[in-house]
Amino acid sequence: MTTTLSVIVQLPSPAADDTASDVIDAARAVLALAASRGADAVILPELDGALVDPTVLAGLLSADGHDVAILVEARTDRHAPFNLARRAQTIARLTGGRAGLYLRGTGVDPITAAGRPGTDRGSDVTAEYAEVLRRLWDSFPLSALLGDREAGLFADIEQIEPARHQGEVFGVEGALNIPIAGEHRPLLLADADAIGAGAAIDALVGDADQADAPVYRPITWAAVGLIADETSGGRVLLRFDVRLADAAAHVAAALDALGVTAARPAAPALRRRSLAAAVA
Repeated sequence: MTTTLSVIVQLPSPAADDTASDVIDAARAVLALAASRGADAVILPELDGALVDPTVLAGLLSADGHDVAILVEARTDRHAPFNLARRAQTIARLTGGRAGLYLRGTGVDPITAAGRPGTDRGSDVTAEYAEVLRRLWDSFPLSALLGDREAGLFADIEQIEPARHQGEVFGVEGALNIPIAGEHRPLLLADADAIGAGAAIDALVGDADQADAPVYRPITWAAVGLIADETSGGRVLLRFDVRLADAAAHVAAALDALGVTAARPAAPALRRRSLAAAVA
């Protein structure tokens, strides 16, 4: 029986003997399958010594044209907010808004730490990082783009709103130079235990019964099946402890086990939230 369960699928991590081609082939197969089953999104993991940068992989997969969001896992200790915001917004433009980030709070990035001596590199900066991202994504609306050659006007500067963020850890003043429509801005997920109420987040991962954003509960699937079944909330994030070459088959088996057997006609639960108050 088909269910109305909302599902995000996370691509398995590559093994030591996997190649970049293995990663790309597995990602393409899982993305196509997830789209055919009406999944909300597919997460591309960020790993140490990754064979393929997940943002590069997301750009490559965007050409396949599947109607499912591509989320890039992003560790806060690896990326300065401005750089990450710009890359995510580029992918969102390529996909017509079917892209975003799964933000992981892993500390402070080297660029920020170098500019702010004394910063604790191990600080949990997820909430502030998310706020900076949302400010940057709202900084250059598509309506501000003029492109008027005769008048020599590139954009309406009255509509551009620089981030102007000076927080406990991050200081970001400028605006992005990539315009985007509000309905196409990148989606943003984060772990529930790293984000407070009212944060600039579209959805959470973990256990947060009182959250005001949708919560996806993680389930791990190994070769023997589901390790943990926590689907009562109606939204799950499927993680897989399997080889990349077998990923598509296991994703299909997991979706079958959960009753997600066909694309749903209804809109997905993962959507952009209007959080102007959270970033004001």
